Amino acid sequence: YFQALHYPFISDDTAYITHNSRLAELPFSQIWQLFIEPFNLYSEFLPLRELSYWLDMSLFGLNPAAFRLDNILMYVLCLPLVFSITAWIWRYFRPDDATSSQWVATVVTVLFALHPSHTEAVVWIAGRKDVLSTLFSLLALWLAVRARHEQGISAAYGTLSLIALTAAILSKASSVALAPV
Repeated sequence: YFQALHYPFISDDTAYITHNSRLAELPFSQIWQLFIEPFNLYSEFLPLRELSYWLDMSLFGLNPAAFRLDNILMYVLCLPLVFSITAWIWRYFRPDDATSSQWVATVVTVLFALHPSHTEAVVWIAGRKDVLSTLFSLLALWLAVRARHEQGISAAYGTLSLIALTAAILSKASSVALAPV
């Protein structure tokens, strides 16, 4: 992934970032507008993606390497969540074989990390909605597991799980499919 840090903005990156003067000119005091109307040329309502673009623009200007590095960092943050969720699921469904949960979770996490299908979402800046929704979806699942893992149901973890699910949906609408899980 790091070799892509040297690439310029490509394809939809220009529509979402370099030609998005409306987002670039948005002052901090008006950031709330991201949550009530679309801020891109395609009229997609993805406020957390737009907020992340706005933060990158504000901090790093139009530096494509910074945008890609953020995608990579968010993707790396997914890995401990994949590991933890996989280990818990293995222990839950195979309690007699709980000792093998660590190596199973390691294999699944390595496969997740190295799977080529994630390349587009991580390297292509316009794919940030996929990385964000994955991060927040995994966080929602991890928090839901923690909510149930405590004695009974933990209201704090349950509430945080719903907040993470909402963040996933505000990053990519199809994340709503996670709700029944």
